[in-house]
Amino acid sequence: MPQTREHVASRSPGHRAAAVIALTKRDLVDDEWAALAITDVRAALRGSALADAPLVECRRPTAEV
Repeated sequence: MPQTREHVASRSPGHRAAAVIALTKRDLVDDEWAALAITDVRAALRGSALADAPLVECRRPTAEV
């Protein structure tokens, strides 16, 4: 997504602040599609300050009944 790429670009290689990458709406796709997205994200981050940041898969919040 363009906004994600802007966030990555704004971090300099020497920047050491903690970060976590969130793969949102994970519950909307199958495992194969999610694996492709993760591979794509890791490739986009290669060489950046976020290259080794942990990645968490997030579900959409469910409405309480």
